[in-house]
Amino acid sequence: MLECNAIMPYRYGMYIDNTKDLDALIKIFIFDKKKIVREINTGLTIYSITSETFHVSIKPALPTGKYYFQFGIEVPGYNATHNSEKINLIVE
Repeated sequence: MLECNAIMPYRYGMYIDNTKDLDALIKIFIFDKKKIVREINTGLTIYSITSETFHVSIKPALPTGKYYFQFGIEVPGYNATHNSEKINLIVE
């Protein structure tokens, strides 16, 4: 299980808190070099991460190797945006 902290500018947080109809999902995108090899729906929405800490549990089901992942926000009708630093993932 990952314990994560969301850090966002105050104005973004205020906008999210005051806009209750955003259909924005939090996804995890796993990369092998620069290619997306897995897209995982976390079950979280943009509202889930406005508190300081949130938890995510993933089972990437990938071959042994070195990968990295990023959190992204996906809104229907648009490409997902990558909204985190690269996080190393080693599958043994």
